[in-house]
Amino acid sequence: MLGAFTVLTVAPLVIGATKASFWQHKHAMALVAAALYLLVLAALLFGRFRWAWVLLALLNGSVIVGWAFDSKRFAASYVLGFAGALVAFALLMTPEMRDRLRRPVWSRARSAPSTQA
Repeated sequence: MLGAFTVLTVAPLVIGATKASFWQHKHAMALVAAALYLLVLAALLFGRFRWAWVLLALLNGSVIVGWAFDSKRFAASYVLGFAGALVAFALLMTPEMRDRLRRPVWSRARSAPSTQA
């Protein structure tokens, strides 16, 4: 489940990075946006932070909703992108992914309740 979600979310970035336009100076924000997206993904995968899960759910949800308003939505690449975003959103909403949001062991140790009476 986690592997499939990771592949579905990283694949568009890898495909985009193979194109020359991704690396052009006029598209400098593409690299920044990709780096920020990968940081949020790493926060979900390794840090298991709730805010990262919510942010990824909002981003994937906006891609799904935005597809309906795109003028080229029925082009093959747009349909594949929509299908990938839909599957990634569905995987993100599964109980297995939500169960990963438990606090990591290192944060539970610091916030353990004291037993003073």
